[in-house]
Amino acid sequence: MQRVAIVISGQPGSGSTTLAKNMAKKLGWPAPFYSGGIVREIMASAEKVGRDKILTMPPEKIQKMMKSKKILSYRKPLSYKDFPAKLDLIIDRVQKELLEQEKFGVHEGRIAWFLADSIKNSGKAPDKIFIKICCVVDKTVGAERLQKRKKGSLPITVAEIVKETEQRLKEEEKDTASFTELKIILPKKILT
Repeated sequence: MQRVAIVISGQPGSGSTTLAKNMAKKLGWPAPFYSGGIVREIMASAEKVGRDKILTMPPEKIQKMMKSKKILSYRKPLSYKDFPAKLDLIIDRVQKELLEQEKFGVHEGRIAWFLADSIKNSGKAPDKIFIKICCVVDKTVGAERLQKRKKGSLPITVAEIVKETEQRLKEEEKDTASFTELKIILPKKILT
């Protein structure tokens, strides 16, 4: 069987996770590897063991969580500012490893596209086909969708979500500077 990865990226609220889940189901593939789900799972762990402990979580444990397919789609409202950027980098590295290693699957995350390009350009998976999909959404529409998910949490306005999302994307861009082959260009492309 040909090795294939469907790689879906998109801004918060664009529907990329929903698309990933629906594609995997339609293809009869396992649930998708998606960064948003692992973020929520880790934050739920942080509530139990403390934020300092999750900052030292080994990548192997994160990979095991992603492969388990037992990650809930939505645990509780999560603010981007609450998630440590250091863990974002570890999750990105784990997702890159899964993209290289897995025979087939749907991979979702805002930088999954660029991780796939990095793998392809490095020649690490020459036998793999990468199908890339980008979900685009107006930032206000995306914020409205996120607001619906946050029902029951602290009141937050669409404007606050837009501001919070823009701030988090700036932080991610700065933090990913350590990947010499990777720059987060997606937010600029689809927010302009």
